[in-house]
Amino acid sequence: MANTVLVVLLLMSLIITAVLGSYTLLKCDNRKSVPFIALLAAAFMYTLGYLLQTIAGSLERVSIVYPLTFIGAAYIASAYLYFVTEYCEVRIKKWIAALLICIPFVYILLVWTTESHGLILASYEYVTSTPVSYLAVVPGPLYYILHLQALICAVAMFIIIIPRLSVQNSKYHANLILLMAGIVFFVMMNVLFLLKVAPLGINLVHSASTVIVLLFYYNITRYNLIDIMPIASEMALSSVRDAFILVDQDNRFLRANDAARRLFPRLGEIEKGSPISQIEEWPAELISCGGRETVSFSMGENNHYTASVNIITRENSKALGYIIIIQDITETVRMTKKLEEFAYTDSLTGIYNRRYFINLVATQFERTKRTNGEIYIVLFDVDHFKSINDTYGHAVGDEALKAVVDRIKTAIRPYDLFGRYGGEEFILSVPDINDESIVCYMERLRLAVCDDPVQVGELRMMITASFGAARLLPESGIVTTIKAADEALYTAKREGRNRAVISSLEALTT
Repeated sequence: MANTVLVVLLLMSLIITAVLGSYTLLKCDNRKSVPFIALLAAAFMYTLGYLLQTIAGSLERVSIVYPLTFIGAAYIASAYLYFVTEYCEVRIKKWIAALLICIPFVYILLVWTTESHGLILASYEYVTSTPVSYLAVVPGPLYYILHLQALICAVAMFIIIIPRLSVQNSKYHANLILLMAGIVFFVMMNVLFLLKVAPLGINLVHSASTVIVLLFYYNITRYNLIDIMPIASEMALSSVRDAFILVDQDNRFLRANDAARRLFPRLGEIEKGSPISQIEEWPAELISCGGRETVSFSMGENNHYTASVNIITRENSKALGYIIIIQDITETVRMTKKLEEFAYTDSLTGIYNRRYFINLVATQFERTKRTNGEIYIVLFDVDHFKSINDTYGHAVGDEALKAVVDRIKTAIRPYDLFGRYGGEEFILSVPDINDESIVCYMERLRLAVCDDPVQVGELRMMITASFGAARLLPESGIVTTIKAADEALYTAKREGRNRAVISSLEALTT
């Protein structure tokens, strides 16, 4: 009965191994499929040899099939190590790879010729008196080399896997644990075999290959072992700040790193193969990303990103998918805007600086000449500002200037230009206004400054300003007009300050 159960289990293991091998060959197109097929082939040979030994029924038949068992037994540890290194992207030195191939090969040759030298098997017999038939061997002097190699490979696999258990993605974490479980079970069965602990006469080392195959079956069906990225790549991607997203040629989601899942939380919820457009926050610029190398987009009002789109192609240039790398450039955009502001604004008040204001007026003047419009240049400064600085200090003076600017901003029209001309002197360009209206306009600004005391901390002070204006004519030019407005301003100061004066047309043309 026990023999029959074991045969059934071994047949199931062979079927599962064959199915996994076929699935890997047909569905998986990556480097990990090669070492995985090698591991499955070793496990298949190992299991097949044990199955044939179990049902052989006589020593003569066992003598024919047992060398087949040792082909799988010799290479299963090397194949397991090969798969783990490939999965974790660890490069094996050439001489180590040569040993992993040559030692099992020599061992197999010695097994096949053991009757002539006895180095591997001094003798063997076929035991049928136990519940499970098995091959009992008397070890030769080199018999334990294979077990020593398996132990060394197991230690090497642990050294590779354990540091990678810190990976954050639970899928990869589970894969690593199941890989380690297979290693532990294989080592345990080797130890029990060497201690000659074999319940029901079952050869525990052979049984280990069956369990390993079952673990791989679960690992593939539950955690997609072969079809996922190597663990070292995942660790590298998890450590970078940029978001990594992989989509296929039809923009269906395949993979993402932790940075991408933080940027788009829905990536952690949608299934592989789902349209990437299912993510509500996915930017419209990336809905169809084929053919574009760089895409810029914003999320919300203050977050800015740039995405580089790299096409994955085969030799026939057919697109297989796209790698999207998204960088957060919010700080860069913020700094760029800040530098731009420094280039055209006054650092204290936030209004246009003198150079940029003149450039804007020149553009505005060209536009109004085409429409026969009128522009007035208005200059004003704060009365007795030096005494404010001398009495209360420059910090209070700066706050007073900002308060005056804020009051002027509320009094001017949205399309009027406002800049700081220098010190406590300010300049405005006022389009679409006539001679009568500019007087009322300046009076409104003057009252906005002086109507209420300015509050700076606990200080309350009355501040006034003097205004001068001149009309910008084509024959006079901007510089001459500013000079005329400046003369009108000084006229207002000479006449007692806190007043507005408009320059005469003669002053503009002389």
